[in-house]
Amino acid sequence: MNVSETLTNATQLITSEKRQDIHAGLDLLNQLLVDGPDTPTYLMHLALAHFRLSEYEDARRNLSRLLRMQPNHMEARVLYQIVSDRAKRDGMISMVFTGGLVAAVGYALFKTMSHRPGRRFM
Repeated sequence: MNVSETLTNATQLITSEKRQDIHAGLDLLNQLLVDGPDTPTYLMHLALAHFRLSEYEDARRNLSRLLRMQPNHMEARVLYQIVSDRAKRDGMISMVFTGGLVAAVGYALFKTMSHRPGRRFM
């Protein structure tokens, strides 16, 4: 398969709804990078694939490389902002979930310990 066909296949795979297809597309794109120079097209496709997999740090890393090569690449700048916003939002959701989980476990332990005979917490 030549470079053009590989890029076409990778592009089709990273737009799939199936995570395994997106991973297969990532593999093809990474192979293109190993076999040749970094190009804005490869880096943009890599960033999109990582974004679709919620791998925000990898997406930002590829976008940063692209923006060092082409600082005025408008699509990369927009996607970088979207990725950053999504990472921040998902991080906050994770913190809220973790905080709620810790509170629930603490409450359950308190209730369990307070109902044991001979134990008094207040």
